[in-house]
Amino acid sequence: MNPQIRCIRDRILDELPAAGTLDRAVDIVRERFRARGAPQDEEILQKARQAAENQLRSAVEYIRPRAHSLYKYEQWQNWYLGPREGDRFWPRYRAYLLEIKGWREEDINALDAASSEIVSLLGNPREERFQIRGLVVGHVQSGKTANMMAVIAKAADAGYNCFVILAGLTNKLRHQTQTRIYTDLVGWNPAMWDVLSPEGPEEDFLLNMAGELAPPQDHKYLLVIKKNRAPMDSFLLSPA
Repeated sequence: MNPQIRCIRDRILDELPAAGTLDRAVDIVRERFRARGAPQDEEILQKARQAAENQLRSAVEYIRPRAHSLYKYEQWQNWYLGPREGDRFWPRYRAYLLEIKGWREEDINALDAASSEIVSLLGNPREERFQIRGLVVGHVQSGKTANMMAVIAKAADAGYNCFVILAGLTNKLRHQTQTRIYTDLVGWNPAMWDVLSPEGPEEDFLLNMAGELAPPQDHKYLLVIKKNRAPMDSFLLSPA
């Protein structure tokens, strides 16, 4: 490949996550060349665009601005662009971190950016059906639980209505996680959540405990389940 085309291709790929579409990324690269007084030949730009598209379609590609996510280009729709006016869950969780937990503004902004990126890589809940699998990895004491809360809050705002959390191998660990989620997230909008796993520290989800999962449109279900086959089978066998 022509070194000039390769260089411009890489610039286009660098701009893609923030731009949202390949064409917009090309426009940004074109504008930056013009601003420096070095406009690029349009034919070369289009060849670089095609090279970028070919690379995205042939492999998993990095997006770089926030959390170094990996995604399949064909699956990434960029349907979630961040919190919107009228959201109910994320704004309250953000206020809780700022006012109650005493988080610094810059740390909350970093959490906001990372969690928005994760939610943008989920499937769009407004679609009839989708299949997307993902994995979020974090270091010890890196804020994984806070990130999980933020992702749940934003996914709830975006239209998801059922959240299943696999927590620990013992009932006490499961209960610990459920208590944290209630304190940090559910308790700020209690009327909008149905917590279907039990409150007791020695209990876990049981078959048919939840009944049928048919909430009102704005209602959210939360299940905190021990990482054990029996309660997981109970959830899978429950009527839905």
